[in-house]
Amino acid sequence: MRRFDAHHLTAAELRPLRARAAAAARALADGRIEWEEFEREFGDTDDPKITELVNLISYEPDLDGFFGVGRSAYRSYRDAVEQLIVELERDTGS
Repeated sequence: MRRFDAHHLTAAELRPLRARAAAAARALADGRIEWEEFEREFGDTDDPKITELVNLISYEPDLDGFFGVGRSAYRSYRDAVEQLIVELERDTGS
């Protein structure tokens, strides 16, 4: 069952949805919520920006180690997530 359908939501309806997704992503980063809660709320969205955020977060690379990425690549990943969160926070949905 699709809970959110960006194709049928108005800009006014998308704005609070995107704001909630951005706030939840910050809460996830701060450890205030678990991935499962975030994914359950936003993992089945049709909104392309929220889908991009879910995908970025779900494929977070390990830092260093055998399968990890270097610090510069990890910093680029974190910057991309932060940039998308900021876009969602200010997006009008149009």
